[in-house]
Amino acid sequence: SVFERVARGGERIRQVVDLLLDFSRARLGGGNPVFPQASDLSEICRSVVDEFHAARPGRVIECDILDSPLVGEWDSERLAQVLANLLDNALKYSPADSPVRITACPHAAGAVSVEIHNQGPPIPEEMIPKLFEPFRRVEGPGMSSRTSLGLGLYIVHSIVQAHRGALTVRSTGAEGTTFRVCLPRHRQEAEAPGPCERDLPSPQERSA
Repeated sequence: SVFERVARGGERIRQVVDLLLDFSRARLGGGNPVFPQASDLSEICRSVVDEFHAARPGRVIECDILDSPLVGEWDSERLAQVLANLLDNALKYSPADSPVRITACPHAAGAVSVEIHNQGPPIPEEMIPKLFEPFRRVEGPGMSSRTSLGLGLYIVHSIVQAHRGALTVRSTGAEGTTFRVCLPRHRQEAEAPGPCERDLPSPQERSA
């Protein structure tokens, strides 16, 4: 209906405005502000996945999330924004009949991680160093060009940095693409070297 088209158009405009505001804060205001409080990363992951199950009922989203809480001091709304953006990208850039997988697990040295994996075409190697720059879009063989401001991954990266975490990506034709968000459970633990500084293992290495 006309009303539905207007509503969808209004939602797209709101999303663009929110992206530009986040970009302005990250670029000009010294980073996106976060307000950490006691949070459960497992619950944040499940909430985001539930939203995507409702919005994309035709896609398979596999979850490997512990039943026990993954607790820490994070801004739950900002982390939900991070996971929603990464999950949305994984669904966009993978075949409609392939699953997307989200894995959340604890690490030693007071850190936790979330990995989002898809089986789409690999990100071109020359694009990876520029992936988290503003106004960059992931394009390459087998990837359709999409209308986008190219700010999503830049903002995701800035939110993860504001939590003193790390965002890494591994992408190959054989393994698919995996984004990993690694977060210290507590801000004071972020100063010491830990698993967030290690390279992202391959799915084979992680399951070994």
